[in-house]
Amino acid sequence: MKRSTKLLLPAVLLAGAAAAALLLLGYGSLRASASLRLHDLCSAYIRQELSASAISLHYTFAQPEDYGMEDIPAALGSYDRQAFTDSLVQAENSLAALGDIPLQVLDEEDRLTCRLLEYVLSLALEGGRWWYYQEPLSPSLGVQAQLPILLAEYAFYRESDVQDYLALLEDVPAYFQSILAFEQEKAQQGLSLSDAVLEDVILQCRAFVQDAGNSYLSQLFAQRLDSLDGLDETSRARYTEANEDLLKTCVLPAYEALASGLESLRGAGSNSGGLFYLPEGAAYYEYLARSILGSQRPVEEIYAMLEQRLMECTLEMARLIQQDPSIIAVSGQEVYATSSPAQILDALREAAAQDFPALPAVEVDVKDVHPSLQEYASPAFYLTPPLDRMAENVIYINPAAGYGGIDLFATLAHEGYPGHLYQTVYSQSQDIPLLCALLHIGGYTEGWATYAELWSYSVSGLEETEALLLRCNKEWSLALSCLMDIGIHYYGWTLSDTAAFLEGYGIDNPDTAREVFDSIVADPANYLQYYVGCLEFEALQETAQEEWGDAYTPAAFHACVLSHGCLPFHLLEEKIRAAAI
Repeated sequence: MKRSTKLLLPAVLLAGAAAAALLLLGYGSLRASASLRLHDLCSAYIRQELSASAISLHYTFAQPEDYGMEDIPAALGSYDRQAFTDSLVQAENSLAALGDIPLQVLDEEDRLTCRLLEYVLSLALEGGRWWYYQEPLSPSLGVQAQLPILLAEYAFYRESDVQDYLALLEDVPAYFQSILAFEQEKAQQGLSLSDAVLEDVILQCRAFVQDAGNSYLSQLFAQRLDSLDGLDETSRARYTEANEDLLKTCVLPAYEALASGLESLRGAGSNSGGLFYLPEGAAYYEYLARSILGSQRPVEEIYAMLEQRLMECTLEMARLIQQDPSIIAVSGQEVYATSSPAQILDALREAAAQDFPALPAVEVDVKDVHPSLQEYASPAFYLTPPLDRMAENVIYINPAAGYGGIDLFATLAHEGYPGHLYQTVYSQSQDIPLLCALLHIGGYTEGWATYAELWSYSVSGLEETEALLLRCNKEWSLALSCLMDIGIHYYGWTLSDTAAFLEGYGIDNPDTAREVFDSIVADPANYLQYYVGCLEFEALQETAQEEWGDAYTPAAFHACVLSHGCLPFHLLEEKIRAAAI
């Protein structure tokens, strides 16, 4: 009995260990299977998104074949209703398949990917009802404004990139024709562009035809060819001739055809106001704000939050001026007045090292927007590099904006350090899931850049009260713009309503009111991503301070919100709270 007992005890333990091993083996197999299914769904989604436009693919990957994307045709895509419907069917099928994956067996990274994919697929399906509410054309952010810059910066890493570029030029007429057909269909639905926006787009197309097409794109094409190694003179001459021919026979006629086609739509846009006046316009604005921001806050809550911040900024500026009336003369233009953009970026990078985690070494080239594009281009923008070329970065400054001194300093903080450039390069250095790396949520990216811009006033070299006044003034202006955005598109403010709102804050110029009104009508929810996104980051910072207690540091907070890639704010908040455990 005694001997038998000694023999039985190990046998029982062995049986238990074997069962546990089998259980673990089964769990590991289940996790591997679930992870494989998730990655297949992610790959299908990424492929669908990037294959829609070769220019998007090129700006995402310099070597797309390394990511299984080598057979994508060199085309710009199209505004095709059937393709849109097909994408919704695929999204619905993917969402159903995603629901069959047991979330609890996935590791932390896969769980995040799963929830993020569920978020983007659900958002895409919800947007299915708004096909004709999309607007590819607007004076600053429209396709016709962005395409010349994207073509000008289309990098030639190898000879096949030159061939793809030329194929894209050849595809411009078909692409623009699909946009024109889309606009004509919108007009039939009563959703046409307003005449004011239409006129601006037409004038921009004509200006490009008259100037930019031949000089700007030809010049930069030649420069890129010169920098491409291994290209013989015969090939160089052939490509140069093909480029000139395609600009003259495809690109410029496409812009002219778009302008002429849009002229026929004059008067079709009965609505000269915001989305509110379209059928279900306010509901669309709610969806648009949510999708652009990545925030779950209702529009009414956002409006109240902005009103509160506007009041706080107004009172703070009044306090500072009452305390020192001479401060009202501060402009900050003398700050860094003699510094080059490169010197300012160096100063910002050094200052950011105190509050932000270290960044891998990168190159950044600051360029001026070409004169022919300055009237319509954004005041400044950062051109995101391909994921496999993160060391090469470009920031554009529009001289027409007249930036100098503190304005240039803050702009370079927004676009460079610790703004867009820093956020992009740092996030990609963290080995984040590909879906997180590819996803763009305006509230996250522009909100972070605005957060960085406001931070920059504290390290600008100005007196503390002067820096605070300029920061408050910037926030005041942003809050005012966001309130008008919501007022015009969600509450139905007219031009006279908008003018009265501005007059209540001391801005009584009718021309200014018209200019602001038309700008907001053209790009609904655009302002929200900048300032409301920034306020979301500030809310996350407050959460981190409360949850982390003495463990909180600015650098730790910044690392937490940047190390997971571009996420909607509710998922970021979960990361903040989890980091406190």
